[in-house]
Amino acid sequence: MIRATELTDAAYADAVKPVRNAMRRFAYRSIFDALLYFLNLPTNAEKPADARRLPWVAENLIVYLLRDEPRQYGNGIADQNTVRDMIGLCWQRMDSLVAGKMEIENLTLFMRSAMLPQAPHQFGLNPTAFTRQIAIAQKLEKNSILYLAMCQAARMPLEDFFDLAMMAWRQTTEDRPWFSTEYIVNLGNIVGHEKASRFFGVISHSMPILQTAYRKTVRDISVDELFQPTLLYRTPCIQLEAVTVPIGRPALRRFFETFIADQVEQHSDIRVRQSWEKNIEKYALEVTQGLSMEVLGDTAIRQRFGIARDQKCCDVALITEDTIICVEVKSKSLSAKLPAAASSRDMIRSLKATVISADQQLLSVARAIRSSPDRALTIYSLIVTSTDLYLGSADDLLSSEWADDQLLRPIIMSLDDYDRLVEGHRLSKFDVVDVLSEYVARVSAKPHSLRSLSHMLSEDRYSIATPEHLQQVFMNRVRAVEKLAMRD
Repeated sequence: MIRATELTDAAYADAVKPVRNAMRRFAYRSIFDALLYFLNLPTNAEKPADARRLPWVAENLIVYLLRDEPRQYGNGIADQNTVRDMIGLCWQRMDSLVAGKMEIENLTLFMRSAMLPQAPHQFGLNPTAFTRQIAIAQKLEKNSILYLAMCQAARMPLEDFFDLAMMAWRQTTEDRPWFSTEYIVNLGNIVGHEKASRFFGVISHSMPILQTAYRKTVRDISVDELFQPTLLYRTPCIQLEAVTVPIGRPALRRFFETFIADQVEQHSDIRVRQSWEKNIEKYALEVTQGLSMEVLGDTAIRQRFGIARDQKCCDVALITEDTIICVEVKSKSLSAKLPAAASSRDMIRSLKATVISADQQLLSVARAIRSSPDRALTIYSLIVTSTDLYLGSADDLLSSEWADDQLLRPIIMSLDDYDRLVEGHRLSKFDVVDVLSEYVARVSAKPHSLRSLSHMLSEDRYSIATPEHLQQVFMNRVRAVEKLAMRD
C-alpha cells in the first residue's frame, strides 16, 4: 500500500510540473500528434523491448496535455526522439516521487499498484472477454431492462453495435489502427451513415470535448491516476481533421472488451446492475453443463446442504468424489472506481458489496458443508469477478475466519480464468481439482506473491485457447461482419 498521507495529490501535481513545462516548449498539436503516433506503433507483448518503451507513461502525458491550455505551448516541432525524452523525464519524476514518498503497508497491494499501468500493454487482444459480452447479450430478452439500457448506451441495437465493434476491434491489429475519413464514409455506405456516425460518436470525441472533460478534473487531480491502467479507455479515440485515432491500441481494445460491464457499473438504475449480475451468474452455471462432475445451482446447493432461504449461499457448486468447488460470481470489473493505490482498509471498502460479500457467502456455504454428511469433502471456494482485479491471493482482504475454521480461503479469479478452467477440464487437458490444489500449494509457499491463478493458467501445460462455445460466437460475428462488408 502507498499511504495517502505520504504520497499526496499535491506532491504528485508538483512532481509532474517539470514534465508539463518541458512539453510546453513544443507546439501543442505537434507534441500531441507525436504521442498519438507513439501509442499506436505496432507492438509485440512477447518482446521486452516493447515494455521498455514505457507506453503507459505516454498515456499520462496525453492526460497532462488535455488538461493544459494550447496557448501555453511554444512553436517547437516534436518527433519520436522528443516523445522518448518526455517519457524518460516523466518516468524519472514518477520514480523519484514514489521512492521518496511511499510507505509500504501491504506488499501485495504495492506490487499491484506498480504493475497495473503496465498490464494492458503486456497483453494483446482478448477475444474471450470481447466475445463473452456478445454471447450473453444474444440471450437477453429484447424488451428486458438490461438490453434496452445497453442499446441506449450504444445508441443503436446492441447487435448492430457489436458488428461495428468487431470491425473496430480487429482494426487494432493493423499497422495503422486509425480510421480515415474514407474508411468512415465507406462504412456508412455499408451500414448507413447515421449508424456509422452514432458508432463513432460513442467511441470518439473531438479535441475540445476531451479538453473540457479532462480540465474539469484538474483541481481534483489524484495520485491514483499514476497507477491506473489505460487512463483514457473510456474515451478511447480522438477526432482530428481527417482521421479518428485511438489513444493507444490497449485503450480501444479495453473499451470494447469491457463495454457492457463498464456501462452497467456506472448505471443509476439498480435493476440494470442486478440484471447484469444475474446474467453472468447464469452464464457461469451454463458453461459447466456437460462436465464430468455433479453441478448444482443455488436452489440445489441449499437443498443438498440444508441452507435456509435467509442464509447466505453461492451460485454454483461442482462436486467430484472427494471435492466440492463452490463458486460465487460478482459483477465487479477493473474500472477507475476501484483504487489502483490504496490501503487494505480502502480496498475492502471498495469491494464490500462484491468481493467481500462473496467471501462471507462462501464462508457460510463452507460451514454448512462441514456440518453436513458431506463434511469430508475438500472444499475450494472461488470468487469470480467480471474482469481480473489483479488482487493476487488477496489474503489480507478476506476474512480471517477461514483460517480459524481450518478452511481454504477463496481464490479470486476473473470470468476469463473461470472459462479457461472449465474448458481445460472439459477437454481433459487437466483436472480442475489438480489445478486448484497446485495453486493453493504455490500460494502457501509464497503468501505475498502477486501471482494469480490467471498467471498459472497462462503456462503452456494449462494454456487454453478461446473456449469452443465462444469461438463459435466469435466466428459467427466475424462472418456477419464480412457479409456486411460485401454489401459495398
